[in-house]
Amino acid sequence: MELDALRMTEIGVAPLLSRTLTCVYDASLPAPHRIRVASVALKLASSLPDLEELQRIYVAIQPLLSERIVDQRARLEVEVIFSAMCGDLREGLRFARERVAFERAEGTPSLLITALGDLASVLGRTGFEEEVAGVLREGYEIALHHKLFVASRNFAGKLAAFLVNTGGLGATEWMQRANEYHGESSEVQAAISRNAYLARIALVENRLGDARRILEQDLDWEWLQDRRGWLAASIALLIRVQIAEGAASTEIGFNVGQLRQLYAVTATLGGQDYEVAALCAGLLYLKDDEAAETYLTDYLSHKRRDLSRYSKELTEIWRALHATQLTAVLSTEPLSGVFSDHSSTPGPDEANSFEYSALRSDASQI
Repeated sequence: MELDALRMTEIGVAPLLSRTLTCVYDASLPAPHRIRVASVALKLASSLPDLEELQRIYVAIQPLLSERIVDQRARLEVEVIFSAMCGDLREGLRFARERVAFERAEGTPSLLITALGDLASVLGRTGFEEEVAGVLREGYEIALHHKLFVASRNFAGKLAAFLVNTGGLGATEWMQRANEYHGESSEVQAAISRNAYLARIALVENRLGDARRILEQDLDWEWLQDRRGWLAASIALLIRVQIAEGAASTEIGFNVGQLRQLYAVTATLGGQDYEVAALCAGLLYLKDDEAAETYLTDYLSHKRRDLSRYSKELTEIWRALHATQLTAVLSTEPLSGVFSDHSSTPGPDEANSFEYSALRSDASQI
């Protein structure tokens, strides 16, 4: 429990991961202890992220998962984390559902809502978006009923984030619930998540000053530095705000450069559509269409592990690239040859079927 608490608060992730690995790889220690510590180590490796270390951890403890002295709760938690980050997402969903069922029967309210939070995350990545809101609402209601106010705020924030990402209604209301305090302290991770989505809501509502203020004053950038997935998401949001402000190319160029460096380690994490779309949007703003196309094609063809629909932001980037290139073609080619590979240009409702299947197969020929 101490290590898991430190995972949420310590600025440096790498030293804490090193400390947990001492136990994970020590074959002389009891299997239950190694599995419990491995669960924390997997979360830390995901935060960095260091997916190679994450896989080494799993390989080291996998033979222990079937031992009778290892409890079902610990086994399921490890399987959910590994499958979501590196393994088969469908298996991750199966384990996540099994874990929720186990905690309903055997666990405390706190353990159940933790399992529900993980289930919501895996549901979103595997394309079961219609279930996500219900799972998050259930977690929120259980937490509120048992006066677990830190957890209830976290679930409200996650639901607000989901509604922002999917264009659903009520994000502002749920964000207000996420900011309701009852005298309890706020976790750094949860606070950063809430503030980031408050900035996104401000950006959507064209309150650019509010969005900029939140990013500059309310995000703990020092805490983010060692958590590169979180850092990429925050920089992506900053790029979007800068584009909306019409910022100078040099200002945006610095952040685009940072996001390009992070791409190599974050693109395969899952849930990276917003970050990759922001990277491509920044490159388009800098008039580097070729690099934007390269990143988008690489992400869709090789890096993206999610089974969910493509995000609105990715769809917009693809259309922006095609609009530029089709304009160039129209200026030099006869109209009859422009759509020789496609019978018609796709409409908005086809964005997640025709457009992206076309991009996956034909991007190299665009």
